[in-house]
Amino acid sequence: MADRDDITNQKTDITMLEELAERGNLNPIHISEAINRHRNYVTKRVGFLVDAGYVENLDHGLYTITDRGREYIESED
Repeated sequence: MADRDDITNQKTDITMLEELAERGNLNPIHISEAINRHRNYVTKRVGFLVDAGYVENLDHGLYTITDRGREYIESED
């Protein structure tokens, strides 16, 4: 599992977590459109967030924020 500091250097990661928390389950295409980043970049970062335990792959490319992800963005406020 990734260290907490690994995510703090990625503002986009935090933005993606916030988007998932606000809008619910999304795929990388919808995330990329919402945050105005390239889909390939978002797909790579979502993979990191899954490995870190902040996001869960529900199946067929659909992702959701985990409790750990919610705790992280709440601690950033």
